[in-house]
Amino acid sequence: MDTSQTPLNSPTPQGGETPMEQSILDWQNWLLAAGRSRTTVSAYSWDVHALAKRYPTLTPFDYKLSDLNRYQAERRLADVGDSARKRSVSAARSFFGYVCGKSKSPARTLPVPRVKVLKHIPRTLTWDQVGAVLATCETTQARGLRNLALICLLMESALRNAEVCRLEMAKVDLAGHRLRVVTKGGREQSGSFDGLTAEYLAAWIIARADFAQSTTKTLFCSVGGLTPGAPLTPEGLRGIFRKIGAAAGLADGFSPHDLRRSCATLKTQLGAPTRTIQVGGRWSNLREVETYTRSISLDDFEKFSIVGHVLGSNVKPPV
Repeated sequence: MDTSQTPLNSPTPQGGETPMEQSILDWQNWLLAAGRSRTTVSAYSWDVHALAKRYPTLTPFDYKLSDLNRYQAERRLADVGDSARKRSVSAARSFFGYVCGKSKSPARTLPVPRVKVLKHIPRTLTWDQVGAVLATCETTQARGLRNLALICLLMESALRNAEVCRLEMAKVDLAGHRLRVVTKGGREQSGSFDGLTAEYLAAWIIARADFAQSTTKTLFCSVGGLTPGAPLTPEGLRGIFRKIGAAAGLADGFSPHDLRRSCATLKTQLGAPTRTIQVGGRWSNLREVETYTRSISLDDFEKFSIVGHVLGSNVKPPV
């Protein structure tokens, strides 16, 4: 079953909301009206709902700084990551600042966790892992056709999670191997894909006709699940990839963003110039490409043998 969720729309009261629930609805609408991204609003809303679940009897005006500190301490003891706790603090400051006013917000002095920046090699697929991931796609079923098209498109175009979820059918040119999508920052940009990926996309589009809702404009939609035929959401797509990773035997996990890094790394290994990768992946500068290709190793360097290229592999070393 897919873990796809319904995209965040303008929240509407259903009747019978508690004061906390009504305040969250009003705050969500305020965030959306203020231009905050739907992804941010969805994440912030999850954080505040989690807080409300911890203190079910409190109204927004009942909260004290001690309540929020206790909640954050409990999350830390539960091994919730620094980044997640930092986001929840930002959500609390935004929510209580809106409802209570910044000067009276109980979250105004809530400590912000320091996020430790660990220098590690980002998760990137090897060639064998790419094969294992593709092998999980059962193309006799619609879900397998969709997953194959998704994986190949992400690997060839370096689209981000949210970008591929919002990619519309009308913006994909199969014959020309091009697409246009609203990218990070709100700009519409172009992307490309190869001929094989175009064939996989065409096969999915045929199968998609039996599942997509009439109002679904996006290329990819859920197959089954709680909202069959609805557009995929970033959280839903992450759930799909977790299942694919488990099926492929990827012990360290698998996420859509792994394919953006893999696109840069594997195309570098194939000999694509850094500038070409920058343009194809819509990276704003070459330094970003270098960040995404940190998994390039000495083994990759060794393949570009100057001596071997000049002398050839059949030349025997002098005795």
